[in-house]
Amino acid sequence: MENKRFDYAKFYVETLKFSVIPISTSNKKPVIEWKEYQSRKPTIEELKEWFIKNNYNVGIITGKISNIVVVDLDSDEAIRFAKANKFPTTPTVKTGKGYHLYYKYKEGVKNFQKREDLKDIDLRGDGGYVLAPPSIHPEKKVEYEWIVKPTTTFADIPELVLQKPQRKTKLTELYKGVAEGERNDVLTRLVGSWVSDGLSYNECLENALLWNSKNNPPLDEKEIETTVKSIFEKHRKIDILPPTFEIIEIPFGLEMFNPQLKLYFKLKNIHQDKEGLKCYLEIRCEDDRALAKDIYSANFNFYSSRGTSDLSRIISSNLPYLSNATQVVESFKKEFKSYYINTPVTKTKGRRLDYNTNFLVMPFVLKDSLNLIYGLGATGKSTFACYLATIMKAKGINVLYLDYENPTPKNIEDTISRIDERAHGILIKNCRAKLTHEVEQIYEVVRKENIQVVIVDSVVKSMLDDVFKPEAVSQYTSALFQIPVTWLLLSHVAKN
Repeated sequence: MENKRFDYAKFYVETLKFSVIPISTSNKKPVIEWKEYQSRKPTIEELKEWFIKNNYNVGIITGKISNIVVVDLDSDEAIRFAKANKFPTTPTVKTGKGYHLYYKYKEGVKNFQKREDLKDIDLRGDGGYVLAPPSIHPEKKVEYEWIVKPTTTFADIPELVLQKPQRKTKLTELYKGVAEGERNDVLTRLVGSWVSDGLSYNECLENALLWNSKNNPPLDEKEIETTVKSIFEKHRKIDILPPTFEIIEIPFGLEMFNPQLKLYFKLKNIHQDKEGLKCYLEIRCEDDRALAKDIYSANFNFYSSRGTSDLSRIISSNLPYLSNATQVVESFKKEFKSYYINTPVTKTKGRRLDYNTNFLVMPFVLKDSLNLIYGLGATGKSTFACYLATIMKAKGINVLYLDYENPTPKNIEDTISRIDERAHGILIKNCRAKLTHEVEQIYEVVRKENIQVVIVDSVVKSMLDDVFKPEAVSQYTSALFQIPVTWLLLSHVAKN
């Protein structure tokens, strides 16, 4: 391997007249102070020291000293861009992620990277260098390889790469309105940004009409509507993939799996309120190329453009090989909403219902129902609940007491012992989070201990929310109904 690298380096210096330097095998950084090799080429003795005595990768200095500049195509999107714009054939190296295109040097060409108009395309000119064959990529562990040999004529660098990017007016400035002659171009740009942020058609149209009211003069409203509709439909056809997720129901939610990307979206506590359709979302990736396995774990609103934008950014930063994270997020949202909203229609079947009641404790605890102990504060509701727990335990009924009022089990334990010192085996859990957030843990205790009755002390403390808020009450009761037990709830009379 060392002789191979030396032979390549010698060929670069003596035949191609390149200047080369040694590069670390653990990263892409030079192992020497390399500034002097931008003005002189290394000697044979230096090449032997670097590539025979040591096991360094080979780097080629770009710019005037080597009479070349190199365009780095670092993604599939960049490669497609080069093909679409007919970048000329020139000596080319296959890299760990894409290609290096070697072009003839042009005076004054400097390095650049991360240009908005040339996504994933970098340029190495004066003051730059590139890793060259037969080096091994430090992360991908693949060998750099000439796929168009350097004996081929070096082409002129495409003018498109050399053009200075046009400075775009910031979007925030455009919101203030524009003059006649700019309105259509600006509208196209604004709607495109709104669609990328995940806004619906109605939200885009509403924003466009508000923006148009600030123009001098404004566009006709029908023209605004036609333009928004056209751009929205065009973006959606491009940005949203056909169905790519496998959806299965899991306890307390859904799991959506994208087999191609090995992405698992786990949705818990799915609910809707006036702010949108929400869930607690966890995302995990099993692809070995992912920088992290656990990518996301937070509340998510399907109707929030900022939430969509943030999620796309997080996925993109953890899966750098993914060409379009926004596309994946939009497809996930579309397929979830389609599955969640399109519930099946069921026909009723005539049958006789059994209205016989079954009390666990007559007449206070009705089996398989929500039961409520309701009264003023400090009137003995907890003591009465403990009394009912001892009666049920004596009947062989397993009880779980969820205590949101006390920091330790001692208060409830002492109350139960005073009522019946023989009462053993009533489980007590001191809870620190709202019930809807720990419903899965409660379910696991119920399943493992074969619990039949769960006591909640108290409703207000276990909700940690406004008990007069319909959305909060609906979310709370939905969580209760997901655990198939008899519930006994304690609630205070409101002071107001």
